Amino acid sequence: MPVVLDIEAAHAVRIVGWKITEDADALIALLPETLAEAARVYRLPCRQAEFAASRLCVVQTGYASNMAYNPWGKPVVDNGYIGISHTDGFAAAIASPLLNVAIDLEYPDPRLLRTASRFLSDTEAAWCQNDVERICLIWCCKECMYKLYGRNNVEFKTEIAIEASGSQSFRGSIKNIKGITLHRILLQGEGMPVMVWCSRTVDKLMV
Repeated sequence: MPVVLDIEAAHAVRIVGWKITEDADALIALLPETLAEAARVYRLPCRQAEFAASRLCVVQTGYASNMAYNPWGKPVVDNGYIGISHTDGFAAAIASPLLNVAIDLEYPDPRLLRTASRFLSDTEAAWCQNDVERICLIWCCKECMYKLYGRNNVEFKTEIAIEASGSQSFRGSIKNIKGITLHRILLQGEGMPVMVWCSRTVDKLMV
């Protein structure tokens, strides 16, 4: 089982990462039947594999048995809070019984240079300095904040703000909610994606 990351942070936050080396059928065979059926809905084997690996990460955290989705597509469970992300060749999940959590994975793709103006503020663009990895980090942070927020109708450029607060940490705000800390996890190995996670005390401002 290629779990390449399984760590615990404060407040019982657990993060699991899976490097996808198996084919879709092998991954689906490891899932509980209800999740296996959901994986088979996808037509492309690569999408089946990503879905299956991300759900296996959730299984590893212990929160997969009663997973559902809210009206905006955010995964929810009865006994805690979870987040899921997957990309080409990698999947991850985050869970906590106490905190609202989210996670995102992205590769530093040069195509981000063409789309950066759509989601970077002037301040963020100045920090990025057209560096693809920095742009990817800001994009990951904004995706993570959006997932944490749990609702639609968010304008990434003007309603989510990110600033670096350390070598691998950031501070973010979304709409009128400020002071959210985001953390980068440096994955070991060549060609690994950028991974960012965040958490927040549960309240009615986020779902």
